[in-house]
Amino acid sequence: MLKRLIKLWYLIPIILLTPILINYILLIESPIQIIGKSENWLSFWGTYIASIISGLITLIVLYATLKQNEINNNLTKKLQIDIFKKQLEERRLSDFTQFMKENLSYIDWVTINDNILLTYEKDYSAPFSFFKIEAKRTLSKKAVIELEFISKVNNNTEIEFKTKLTKLLDEYIILINVVLRLVTTLQLENLNKRKNKFEELYKKDTVPNLFSVEEFNLVMNTQFNNTFDDQLLKILENKHTQFTKSYSCLQNDLIKLSLIIIKNRVLEFEKIDTSA
Repeated sequence: MLKRLIKLWYLIPIILLTPILINYILLIESPIQIIGKSENWLSFWGTYIASIISGLITLIVLYATLKQNEINNNLTKKLQIDIFKKQLEERRLSDFTQFMKENLSYIDWVTINDNILLTYEKDYSAPFSFFKIEAKRTLSKKAVIELEFISKVNNNTEIEFKTKLTKLLDEYIILINVVLRLVTTLQLENLNKRKNKFEELYKKDTVPNLFSVEEFNLVMNTQFNNTFDDQLLKILENKHTQFTKSYSCLQNDLIKLSLIIIKNRVLEFEKIDTSA
């Protein structure tokens, strides 16, 4: 506003010199007849010019007021947008923290062990139901992780977290499928049916790394029910042990990475400035 007034400096001499100019004009003898005295004309011009100046001042003040209101409104809008952005980021941070917690606690280790122990005790119904549900749940979880991390992965630490979490779920899926196939086989009545079912599952299996050729041949070469069952349960025990070691290692890594990731996300959130 001050800069605009400075640009209008040329009006100052005009305003100051106008009364003198009018007075000089009124003293000049006119060649034509003019109605009214000089005093009347002086009063008229004084009122006329004063009205013009007053109108200009009013326009300038109105313009300045509207301009300042526009600036204030823009600042208010910007502040509101910045506050909304920070609230949105705060919610995202909270959702992301909850997302990380759910990932770390996804695998219910106690329930998994309980159901595998039931399998060793030849109680196949409960483990079959549990791991069948777990198979669907874990596949859905993998899909959710892919979608979640499309928008949430910001750096190498988060990429590493996603990679390790995906690997853990893949290994859990292998264990789930091993249990389901062994339980499906062991629930059948006699050795021939069990062998046929195991062979069928082995040849049609779409999940890699479930059973090796050596494991398959060892099972198929057994001649007695008890030996067959023992071989299958031994395979399960080995797969369970492998998963236990892998789970322990990967879970520790995931916990460490999650702490780093959450700390970085909090630091990013604190950098958001809402001051106007």
